[in-house]
Amino acid sequence: MNIRFHSLFALTGLVLLASCAKEREDAHDETIATTEAVARSVDASVEELADAIAFRSDSSGFNLPECVVVSDSGADEYPRLITLDFGDGCTDALGRTRTGMMHISISLPWSEIGSVRAVTFEDFTVTRPMQNVAVGVEGERQLERLDPGLDGETRWERNINTVLTHPDFTVERSFNGIRRWISGEGDPAADQIFGLTGSGSHTRNGWVRTRTILQELVVDQTCGEPITGSVEITRPMFEDGVLDYGDGECDGTATLTVGGEVLTINI
Repeated sequence: MNIRFHSLFALTGLVLLASCAKEREDAHDETIATTEAVARSVDASVEELADAIAFRSDSSGFNLPECVVVSDSGADEYPRLITLDFGDGCTDALGRTRTGMMHISISLPWSEIGSVRAVTFEDFTVTRPMQNVAVGVEGERQLERLDPGLDGETRWERNINTVLTHPDFTVERSFNGIRRWISGEGDPAADQIFGLTGSGSHTRNGWVRTRTILQELVVDQTCGEPITGSVEITRPMFEDGVLDYGDGECDGTATLTVGGEVLTINI
């Protein structure tokens, strides 16, 4: 009787432990989803503005919301220094609200090999549409112009070292890779499509996840998100996952596959 009782007790304990482990893994899957959504939102909110400014010789030629105050040292002066001041809140046509300032420096004419564009932040936040959650951004994002690629396309080395502060968590983010211009170069009216390869990490609440792009991410600046490509996510004590951005549609979603289970996430 005692042997059966102890066996049943041990079996129950194992079931509970397995259940708790599954709950912890599910929770970690959800943190990947929220971290990716926050990071992608910041990328879109920062990079499209920095691109639009850098690709024009006159910052006044870019259709910024009227609430943005632009300071520009001048297109013919290098390093060129540009500040976008969003004040206490400036909402764009896509419903994203930014506060604070983005500082953009360009070391040489943007068409020259070796030109470096650096973006830093001052009291800067981004709020996604319908989220009502302001994410703070600190640190630096940098692009350096490289020699053209094998097909003659424009390329840059991309480095990100930032801290994203959400009300519920903080993410230390690093990335190093290559960004290339797939289509739209020289035509501001065309859809701007970029490719991205490389690797980096997200550290959230002490948990480090490494991210390696397996298949080139193709980013459509029309919607500010990857539309194809995949990323391997490695994390301690849990199964690795693969984040897949889809088949070419700007649908705002991606799929995270872990251990054969698939989770659809909003980006």
